[in-house]
Amino acid sequence: MLKVSRIRFVAAVAAITAVVGLAGHLDAVDQAQALGGASTATVREWDSWRADNPQSAASAYSWDDIPACVMEDGSFTADNESGSAYQAVCKWKAKRQGNHRGTSYVLVDGSKVVTWR
Repeated sequence: MLKVSRIRFVAAVAAITAVVGLAGHLDAVDQAQALGGASTATVREWDSWRADNPQSAASAYSWDDIPACVMEDGSFTADNESGSAYQAVCKWKAKRQGNHRGTSYVLVDGSKVVTWR
């Protein structure tokens, strides 16, 4: 009788541990999806870049406000207001754009300033 109770107890603890672990994993997945596949460390890196470069028009963009890149290199395919051949700031999400592989990044005037996988 004691062995059966102990087995049930161990099984119950294992089940609870699995549920808690799964919930934690799902929270991490939800967070990554909300951040476009980036980690909170990547977002902090962007915020740090913004703080270090207040003279750049791109520093006005919060992480959520960065538009998707039209082209992988951040270039425009048509004329634009700024006269630049590049978007002022854009986000390339490799898993969602192009061939769905490689490195994701934020471009500012065509230069990578933050990257993530």
